[in-house]
Amino acid sequence: MNHLILLFSGVGNVAMSLPIVESVAGLQPADHFVFVSARRLSDMFFAIPNLDFLETEGYADDKPNKSSDAHRAMKSVFRLFEELKSRYAPFDDVIDLQNDSRSRMLCRLLRFRGVRVYRVKRLRWRKLRLKQRGYYRSEPLPSLFELYRQVFAEASLKSDTQFVSLPARRDIEQHLFQLYGRHETSVASAEREVWIGIAPFAKSKTNMLPYRKTKQILDVLSARTNVKLFLFGAGKAECEMLEQWAGLYPKTISVAGKLSLAEELELIRHLDVMLGMDSANQHLSSLMGREVVTVWCGTHTHTGYYGWKQDESNKIELPLSCRPCTNHGRNYCVYGNFRCQEIEVDDIIAKIDTLLSKQLNIEHIKH
Repeated sequence: MNHLILLFSGVGNVAMSLPIVESVAGLQPADHFVFVSARRLSDMFFAIPNLDFLETEGYADDKPNKSSDAHRAMKSVFRLFEELKSRYAPFDDVIDLQNDSRSRMLCRLLRFRGVRVYRVKRLRWRKLRLKQRGYYRSEPLPSLFELYRQVFAEASLKSDTQFVSLPARRDIEQHLFQLYGRHETSVASAEREVWIGIAPFAKSKTNMLPYRKTKQILDVLSARTNVKLFLFGAGKAECEMLEQWAGLYPKTISVAGKLSLAEELELIRHLDVMLGMDSANQHLSSLMGREVVTVWCGTHTHTGYYGWKQDESNKIELPLSCRPCTNHGRNYCVYGNFRCQEIEVDDIIAKIDTLLSKQLNIEHIKH
């Protein structure tokens, strides 16, 4: 059977789909899958032999607001429809993990050709109620992983939760060792160099710490004798800022804009710990089996976006009744003070040290 999977949204959502898609493809080895995304993320899916990854143009904006944007989106839908017809055999069903106006339009075209359609639940009203009532008066929403599993189950496609990490790519690993030195995370020793990744940015202000707090974290960690820091980010402005920070702190390297996605994933595999916000990097780290210390400001884990098999004890957040004020992030605060960002730097450092001590099997981190 041939299956079409649609997911045009951000890197984080695509990364969250991979553990489920990998298990579905593995449990149905005779079936063929085509995964359609709006971004160049095929390096995540390299280990799935019966899946083709199709990156399509015309879907860069998650929500086409203007009429001209909507017109371009409609044209791109028809262009994608024609490409799917010409490149692949007829599909038996389509798994719509996006469920927005663009994916529904494409699904209508496919349904006219007799293709069955299965859509992920958006839970809009439950998300709205969670924001209105606050996390402390609401039940957690199902995780996005569970929602993805449900839609595949509706299509009679089996899945499991056995995914641990993507397989190693030794050629890329050797290249990274040449750039940054050899590092084996399997060696538990207080003497070896500790690699810490920091992904301080997110698309929205409510999803990240203030710059001053991030710089305080860099002050503390870069002063340690056996620590090497790697700064992760994307976008021109982020890359420039991280490069400036890397020049200010010893043993700090910015890899933003310098590595391909495959190289970045392999580097994450060799980190001892990642510090990330509620952003894509926590999900990329989860794909590589790395534990992540995650900072949650305006968003909340009750919305269902916590990383794959991440320990709940590794998250850091403030118990504010106004949280979550958003599901995905926004750049304003109804109170005007962004008090959800006032997390103590010492608490973040302590959480990192606790995780490192457990992984390195030592009692104290060398300062």
